[in-house]
Amino acid sequence: AQAPESSSSSSSSEELGDDVKAQGTATVAATSTERNKTEESAAAAAAAPIPYREYAIVTLSTGVLALGIGAVVPVLPLFVRDAAITSVEGTDRGVNTAVGFAMAAPSLTRAFFNAPTAALADKYGRVPLMVIGPLAVSLSQIGTACVTTVAEVLPWRLLLGAGQSMQGTAGQMLLADLTSTSPN
Repeated sequence: AQAPESSSSSSSSEELGDDVKAQGTATVAATSTERNKTEESAAAAAAAPIPYREYAIVTLSTGVLALGIGAVVPVLPLFVRDAAITSVEGTDRGVNTAVGFAMAAPSLTRAFFNAPTAALADKYGRVPLMVIGPLAVSLSQIGTACVTTVAEVLPWRLLLGAGQSMQGTAGQMLLADLTSTSPN
């Protein structure tokens, strides 16, 4: 009585073995197809020219921006403090508030300008904003150097934030555009 059971179980194991073999063959075929597609897309990406011009624009634009800001930020609190003392003859609290506003103004501007700048970058392109942004930053740094009162510092610092927003947002969008064509 046990022999027929083993016979039926061996035939069902053979059927299971055939199913596993068929699934294994299908998996190997699917994996091979996926591998071919990956190799084809990698070959196409390798054949596409590397956008050196765009990378150079992003790098130079970001470098100019960083140099301009990095040169001013360490001395700005001292500069604003001296301007606040001579123009307002304020207390320490008033001077510290003026320094805080001068340091925070670009960040506040960026918070409000990033979304509209992204819309402008979509409409007019990334590169024009990446040129205008560092020019605005340069102008704001020159303007900041020429002020004599705290009230004159704030508009230039707000312009700095607008320039940072233009360059930063457009630069990030351009890099996203470039990486969307990567082989991965």
